[in-house]
Amino acid sequence: MCLADKVAYHAAEVLVERQNQTWRLPDSSAFAERLQGTDVRYVLQGDVIDACRTVSGEWADLLDPSNSRLRAPLTLFWVEWTDSETGEEVGVLVDAASDGRSGSLRVFWNGASGAEVAQGVVIFDLDRTIDQFPRGDRPAFPLKALPHELAALRPHLAVVIDECWESYFRSTSLGANGLQQAAAACGENLWPDIIQALAFCALLGARVPLTERPVDRARLNKARTKAGKPRLFDHVELTIGKPQLASSGDGGMPGGGRRHPRLHSVRGHLVRRRDQIFWRTAHMRGLENMRLPAPATRIVRMHTD
Repeated sequence: MCLADKVAYHAAEVLVERQNQTWRLPDSSAFAERLQGTDVRYVLQGDVIDACRTVSGEWADLLDPSNSRLRAPLTLFWVEWTDSETGEEVGVLVDAASDGRSGSLRVFWNGASGAEVAQGVVIFDLDRTIDQFPRGDRPAFPLKALPHELAALRPHLAVVIDECWESYFRSTSLGANGLQQAAAACGENLWPDIIQALAFCALLGARVPLTERPVDRARLNKARTKAGKPRLFDHVELTIGKPQLASSGDGGMPGGGRRHPRLHSVRGHLVRRRDQIFWRTAHMRGLENMRLPAPATRIVRMHTD
């Protein structure tokens, strides 16, 4: 079962008892209808997850807001993946403007009690700073936890706590400071997943051959409906395709001062050329029979008296 399915069929609300008052706060299933209306639901496979990490880690400058290719590909879509290190399932509901340069990112994950949702949403605007972004009267707090290499994104990302949770945090003894502390903690926990989602958007705008495998749940859902079980979402599994083999490009001619490496296999990997990203598929590199000059022949004779 995908995280999207767990989100839709989790408990409808969270009950919090505090100072003889019961707070009824929305849980992940409150966003089930929004999730149902998405244009597409992506489930990232291992190679795509690794590629996103390469973008966000080694090539963080590609996530600079000045990069015109950095934009959400659709106005409403879902993307989920499984963290290879922790095994945690993470999903992000992306709601973007028509040009893909602004919108909101809501993070979900599979916790100990099932699917959980963040207490706030991260808004982004890659063309304007957050203080210029129209949001009504709701306070927005910057993601101060972003590392130095992503500093260019800081003025363009902010956390907005959900209205119901805002009322709850303001009711604490800390008052407005409670809301600020909650937003800071929320941003500190969410920023790695937010950056992973933005890296995925950057990957979609690059020359990387992503292969889509649609997963249709219609037949399975008929059986589940008869058994009284909830329906599952259709989704699209994404992996990196296999373009035409790239030439080894090992250069070097006899006598040119560079020796060819021995024939060996190179796994598929991302290649960057300035602000462009390409995918080089797995290929063989080197020469099978290295034509090196034959060593000089010398005859040694032993003389005896």
